[in-house]
Amino acid sequence: MMRVLLFVTCVQVGFFLHASEPFLLSKVGSERATTGAGNKIVTFGGKTHVVWQKAAKLGYFNKIRSYDHASGQWSKEVTLNPGIDNHARPVITVDQQGFLHVIMSGHNSEVTYRRSLRPNDSSEWGPLEEAGIGTYPSIACGRDGKVFLAVRAMKQKGADFYVKPKNGTWEKGVRIIKRADQYSGYAGFSTGLTVDRNGMLHAICNVYEGKSGKHQALCYMRSRDDGKSWETAKGKPVSVPARPEQMDLLLDDSTPRLKVVTWPWISSRGNLVTDSRSRPYVAFISHIKKPGAVMLATTDRHGNWTTRTITAAEQAFPKMRPIGVDITLSITADDTIYLLLGLVPLDDGWVQGKPLRTTVFREAPVKRLVLLASQDQGQTFETRTVVAPGTMFNMANMERPTGVNLLPAGQAPPIIYFDGTCRYPKPGEVIRNNVYFLGEK
Repeated sequence: MMRVLLFVTCVQVGFFLHASEPFLLSKVGSERATTGAGNKIVTFGGKTHVVWQKAAKLGYFNKIRSYDHASGQWSKEVTLNPGIDNHARPVITVDQQGFLHVIMSGHNSEVTYRRSLRPNDSSEWGPLEEAGIGTYPSIACGRDGKVFLAVRAMKQKGADFYVKPKNGTWEKGVRIIKRADQYSGYAGFSTGLTVDRNGMLHAICNVYEGKSGKHQALCYMRSRDDGKSWETAKGKPVSVPARPEQMDLLLDDSTPRLKVVTWPWISSRGNLVTDSRSRPYVAFISHIKKPGAVMLATTDRHGNWTTRTITAAEQAFPKMRPIGVDITLSITADDTIYLLLGLVPLDDGWVQGKPLRTTVFREAPVKRLVLLASQDQGQTFETRTVVAPGTMFNMANMERPTGVNLLPAGQAPPIIYFDGTCRYPKPGEVIRNNVYFLGEK
C-alpha cells in the first residue's frame, strides 16, 4: 500500500493524504532524474506509471515502472532508451484507450517517442520513432487519441509544436513561438500543455532570452482545432509563430539584470491545468517585485485574467521562499487545486531578492517540500510539509492532468523526487541519486 508521507504544519483537512513512508523507486537516478516541465506520472485504470532518468557508466537511460493499485505491487523497471546527456529526460501521457505515450527529450537533437504495446501496461513498447527536434518537451493527449508535443526549437529560436494523429505518424512541426532577433546569447522556451475536459488544447511558454535573461515573459494561448489555429483566452486570433505580446501576457520583465548570475526571475515549469469549466490556471514563481512570490493566474468566463499572490507557504515558513525549481500545479476531478513547492532559506544564497544560480545546487538538507491545497478556486490554501524536515530532496514533480488522466477527487496527486545532489558531474563522474515516489493506493 502506497500513501504519501505528510507531516501536518497547519489545520488538518480531509483532502490531504494519510501519513506513510515514501517508496524507493530507484537507487540510480541521475542528477536530473525527475526535473523538467513535462509530466512524469500518469494514473489510469487502477495503475500509476512513473518515468525518470537513470545515470550509469555507459550514460543516461530513461526508465519506467508501474504501480498496480489492486495488488499493491510495483512492476520491474523497463528501459525506454538511452539519452545523450542529463537533458534527455522522459515525459509521459496516456490516451483514452490506456495506451502509454512517452517522449524522451533530446538536447538540441532528435526527440524520440514510444507507445506501449498494450493498454495500461508498461512492460513492452513499440519501436523508437523520431517525434521532432529540440529540448525540454511537454506532452498532452487529446480526447480523440492525438498526441501533442511542444519543445524548445533548435538553436534556441523559439518553441515548436508537433502532432501525432491516432494510429498515425508524427507530423512536421510548426513554430508557434519565436525568439526576437535583437536578443543574443542563451534562450530558453519552457512550455506546458494540457487538454481540458471538452477537448480544447491549452499552452503556456516561459520565455527567457538574451544574455542573463535580458527579457523574460510568461504567455498563454489555446487551440480549438488541435493546434491548427490559436487564440487568446478571449478568443482573439493569434498568428504563429507568435511573440509573447501577441498572446495573453501574464508577466513580462526587461529590467536591468544584476552583475551576478541569478536563477530566472520568472519560473512556471510548465504549470498549466484546467478545471471542469475549461478555465485555465497557471502557477509560477516571480522574483521581480519580491523574493519568491508564488503566483496563481486564472481567467473568468469572459477570458479576463486575474493573478493573485499565494502567501500560504510564506505564512507557514516566513524565512523561506521558493526559487522556482520545485513547483508543480495540479487539479483533481472535483476542482481541488494542489500546488507543490520547494522552499529554501532566505540567506546568503539571495542577492537583492534574487536567488543565485548556485543556490539551486545546494547539497545541505535545508529545504522544505510543502503541498498546498485549495477547494475554492485558489482563494485560500491549506499547507502541509511533504517530507520530514532535514530530508534531502531535489526537483520534485507531481502528476498533472494532460488530457485523459483526470485525477480522482478526494486524494492528492502522486509525487516524485530524488535525494542527493543535482550539481553537474565532473568529467568521468557518475552521480547516482535515490528516486522516491509518494502516492496513495
